[in-house]
Amino acid sequence: MPIGFKVKEAGFTFGDDMIQGCRISPDQIENPSINGEPLCCDILYKGLWNPKNHTWSVVLSTGTPGGGLMISDQLLYVAPETGYQPSLTLGPTGEPSRWEKWGQQKLAHPGLRYLYLRSRTPFVYARIDLGENFDVNDRPFVRKPSRGETYEFGLTNGYVINPYGDRVLDEEPDLPIDVRLRLEQEVRTAYRFHVNGRPPKPDIPKLIKDSGRWW
Repeated sequence: MPIGFKVKEAGFTFGDDMIQGCRISPDQIENPSINGEPLCCDILYKGLWNPKNHTWSVVLSTGTPGGGLMISDQLLYVAPETGYQPSLTLGPTGEPSRWEKWGQQKLAHPGLRYLYLRSRTPFVYARIDLGENFDVNDRPFVRKPSRGETYEFGLTNGYVINPYGDRVLDEEPDLPIDVRLRLEQEVRTAYRFHVNGRPPKPDIPKLIKDSGRWW
């Protein structure tokens, strides 16, 4: 689920259903759906492009009542319970970009940033990795993939969402891939016709034991 834009999309608000993994177009924000089935705007985002200095300002907001966002430089495995804001604006600071300051020394970068999200009713929590190339304290947020292509903006390298309502955002490392895929499908199905539905929390130790992975 990349959060990003091409220049021609600047000024429009997009959304993402983070459980179904669907990007929601501006004309569907008010009543999001796919193939007649409802979606949820867990997060909304709008990019504002400045052609003079090739920078983006980005407005992030929650798409559900009572939801919120929070930025931190800490990788938390339990999402914060409080401290969320309904919207955040990430704008250029006017500082040199990381690559101008740090060159190609990736180990010397000033730190990653993480966006914590609370959405839906009842709440579910997520952590979005803003990525080492898109630190919110750096100026550009911009890449030009190849010659002749328009400038585009990319904010995230990935995310973790807990669809069961817990604030725990630590993925189970020992879960066999077939079990993981089955659970992901069960979650998508549970939310498919009722975006505020919630599947029962699985018994992870039992699933691992039943799969034959006992170590």
